[in-house]
Amino acid sequence: MSVLPTVAYLTNPARTVAETQQAFSDWLSFIAQRMGGAAESELTIASGAVTPTTGTHQVDTEGDAASDDLASIVTTNLSVGLLLIRPVHADRTVVVKHAAGGAGQVMLKGAADFSMDNTDKWLMLQRSGDDWVEVFRSYGTDKATARLDAGAVGQSFSEVFAVTGGSANAYTLTLSPAPAAYADGQVFFIETNHSNTDAATLNVNGLGAKAIQFRGAAIAAGTLVANRRYIGQYRAASNSVEIVSPHGLTPVLNAVQTFTKPQRPAVAASASVAGDVTLDLDVANDFPLTLTAAITITNPALSAPMVGQKGSIVITNPSVYALSGIGTYWKRSGGTGVPTLTANCRIDYHVVATDRIEYSFSAVEA
Repeated sequence: MSVLPTVAYLTNPARTVAETQQAFSDWLSFIAQRMGGAAESELTIASGAVTPTTGTHQVDTEGDAASDDLASIVTTNLSVGLLLIRPVHADRTVVVKHAAGGAGQVMLKGAADFSMDNTDKWLMLQRSGDDWVEVFRSYGTDKATARLDAGAVGQSFSEVFAVTGGSANAYTLTLSPAPAAYADGQVFFIETNHSNTDAATLNVNGLGAKAIQFRGAAIAAGTLVANRRYIGQYRAASNSVEIVSPHGLTPVLNAVQTFTKPQRPAVAASASVAGDVTLDLDVANDFPLTLTAAITITNPALSAPMVGQKGSIVITNPSVYALSGIGTYWKRSGGTGVPTLTANCRIDYHVVATDRIEYSFSAVEA
């Protein structure tokens, strides 16, 4: 292990040529041990250990095995600084072991082993005493592995989702490669295979069922909808999976909610109409209509979820065509009979039952 000469070593007039040459040699060797100070070279694991000589190395398995554990990085040649390593071959996985014990052990974020199975996976380590402490890791293009450690190592990927299994309110999730354990902050990207009917749990790779929560409380029926995507995060404090990004989460229907922006009803596309007009209250609340002839408003198809729905029919009628009739569901407030249309008018309605719509008619100033 080379170290830098002490301060003022070379300015001492008593230094011999040999001492000066040795100081420069130590200086160059020290630089070569740092990241970027020398070309990337290859190390081969021997009995679970490697001995780096520079700041950047490729690592190969012992005997070209398909997989090999890297439990110790010998500190003999590197006194301080950073070390950057990656596998030498995509077909030979280097498994960096967390806290294997002894001098040269590696302390990984998330307290879990890191499998490097491609040449674009990197691990940066900082020497701390006799240990190596993880500073950074790169997954290259492998988002599938990255998502397992998102919370533990500060990564975040949204491209890859895993579809849940299970039934009723017991969801399961199978990830490959599998996480060794739940870790605080760990993120799961999921797509639900069914909707929940009550409070629910998520069991990842058989590690144990954890309550699914939203805003710190157990989810209500219908919170998770089949074939939609969600992002959940494991919270050690509550031993639960918190839905942190709804990604299509349905409203919480059993709790009062305060909206900070206007909640606007759906408006149907503007339509030119004549003859029988049947409104689809399942797709919109408000209906802008331009009359090209007399019309009859028929009974719409109503279902239980529509009871309580309110909206308006805004009628533009420059030629003052008539309303020839209106369906039996429509019950006028403040008057009887079919209203007389004007050039601009509006029908405001309220669905009060699956066979009754109460409405009021008003002419609108041009």
